[in-house]
Amino acid sequence: MTPSPSALEAESAHASHTEATQRRRLRQACRANRRSLSSEAQEAHARSAHRVLLGSGLLHAQRRICAYFADDGELDPEPLVARLHQINIDVAFPVIVKRAKRPTLRFRFLKPGDSIERNSMGIWEPAKVSRHSLPAWSLSMMLVPLVAFDTLGTRLGRGGGYYDAYLSKLGHRRGLLVGFAHECQRVEHIPRAPWDVPLDAVITERSMYLISQRAKRFGR
Repeated sequence: MTPSPSALEAESAHASHTEATQRRRLRQACRANRRSLSSEAQEAHARSAHRVLLGSGLLHAQRRICAYFADDGELDPEPLVARLHQINIDVAFPVIVKRAKRPTLRFRFLKPGDSIERNSMGIWEPAKVSRHSLPAWSLSMMLVPLVAFDTLGTRLGRGGGYYDAYLSKLGHRRGLLVGFAHECQRVEHIPRAPWDVPLDAVITERSMYLISQRAKRFGR
């Protein structure tokens, strides 16, 4: 017997609820994992991930990339950013822009010596006086934070949806999307939501995970 439309809707709603519960539990567990790391381990992981990325081939021919200011135990890209400036790669950082409906994400260049300030969420970002605008499509690589990831490229963020909303607007014009995370944030499987934008690669302190074909063309 063919299930009724109402039964199919109920089954779909149950599946969605189950997946949302799984994502929430994964988010809680992986945030706890990275918060449990000592400051010494955090610094060591940042240095190791820096070396992994610089030796990966993913930075080949990149001239404009974005990074982020680490918060809440995120893997810190600061050692990498200093090196990127030395080899003449421009680095942008995310800025939360308030809109009538909901805040949105933008990226602004930050040069050595520019001022930074905390936004409404308590996260550092380029100060208003030092924001250098750039077209969204001009970033050839995006180094993004995450709470959890799997080797299929599914990224679980904090739940605000800022990155996914921004990236979905770029479509095929977006740069190489590279997750930057502690190895302890890798999980076997993350239920993928319709709005999730998959990662091209992930860099941790131990490994480089090349996921998409275009990442495999760059990486080695």
